[in-house]
Amino acid sequence: MRGERLAWISILMLVTLIAVVAIVMNSRAVPPPREVRLDINAPPTSDPMSFAISPDGQKIVFAGTFGGQSSLWLRSLDSASARPLAGTDNASLPFWSPDSQSVGFFADGKLKKTDVFGGAAQILAGTPIARGGAWWPLRSK
Repeated sequence: MRGERLAWISILMLVTLIAVVAIVMNSRAVPPPREVRLDINAPPTSDPMSFAISPDGQKIVFAGTFGGQSSLWLRSLDSASARPLAGTDNASLPFWSPDSQSVGFFADGKLKKTDVFGGAAQILAGTPIARGGAWWPLRSK
C-alpha cells in the first residue's frame, strides 16, 4: 500500500513538473516578424508585375528594359544596384528555384532557366503561351 501511494505521488509530481515547464515555454513572447520596405530603382518595363523575391528572401529578380532591350535584372537586397542576367532577352514572368540559385522564366515562346551567378540560359521546353511558373523542390525517396 505504501509503495503504491509513493508511486502515485511521484506520478503527480512528474505531471505537475511537465505542466509547469509547458506553461513557462509557451509564455515566452515571440517577436512579430519585422516589416521590410524596399525601394527599387529599376529600368523601365512594360510589365511591372514581372518580378519575384527569392525563397531565401535575399534577392529580387525583375524584368526591365535598357537600351531598347528587355531582360531580367537581379538585385541583392543588401545592395543598392541591380545587374542584368545574361541570356534573358525578352524574358518575363520570372520564378525562383527552391535553393535561390537559379531563375526560371519565359522568353520567345520557350521556358528557360539561368544560374544567378552567371552562365548561359538553358532552354527547358517550348511554351507558346506563358502564364507563370513555379519550381518545386526535388524529393528523394
